Amino acid sequence: MGYTMYKNSMDKLLYKWIDIRLGLKYLNENVTLYLKVLENFLNRYQTLMIEGLSLDERKETLHSIKGLSATLGMTQLAKVSEKLYSNDDVTDIEPFKRVFHDTLNELQMIVAAANEPDLATTILILDENIDDIDEMVEVLDNWYDVLVALDLENAVTILQEERIDLTITTLNFSHHIKRWSKENELIYIVESLETLEDREKGFGYITKPLKDDQLIKCIQTQLKLQKIFKLY
Repeated sequence: MGYTMYKNSMDKLLYKWIDIRLGLKYLNENVTLYLKVLENFLNRYQTLMIEGLSLDERKETLHSIKGLSATLGMTQLAKVSEKLYSNDDVTDIEPFKRVFHDTLNELQMIVAAANEPDLATTILILDENIDDIDEMVEVLDNWYDVLVALDLENAVTILQEERIDLTITTLNFSHHIKRWSKENELIYIVESLETLEDREKGFGYITKPLKDDQLIKCIQTQLKLQKIFKLY
């Protein structure tokens, strides 16, 4: 089973100083890895006082920052780091400090949001395939509050009356369910990615056969992204 993200929802993951869309692209859309690297960057540089470094230390630090920031989608920081690093005179640090400060502030918000403790999560499964429903409920019921709908009418009623954090459904219901759920609240079940005619339909796709550990991982990833979306 795979988990894939597509362009239309990724476009929303763009902050002023950190382009999460670009960073995820460099890390093959591995959200867990990306957030971990972001946190490592924050821990490594949040106490940096570049004015207190020797010129050689500045060069070495700038070299590290420009490479890491480019990979993480911190485009402006990468540019200002490259400019200062390439300059024979590395004493004019004010432009770098301003961009660095603003980038770190935004990074702190993203990391803090991603690390917020998980509250009680309710998942709606909308599917006509009883076997798939039984399989998912057996796995998810130990982790989340799970509600089930066999048709769209029942699903809409649940969405209107309950607080649903995530809906797992099939492409058969995709156009209708979008009226009641945001894209980052949806995961679609498909036979294979090759069967998709329009890869702009939703945020995440789970391919069959369903596997327990991958299903949990997909949901956890989606919930982390929801936390980041709240900042946008």
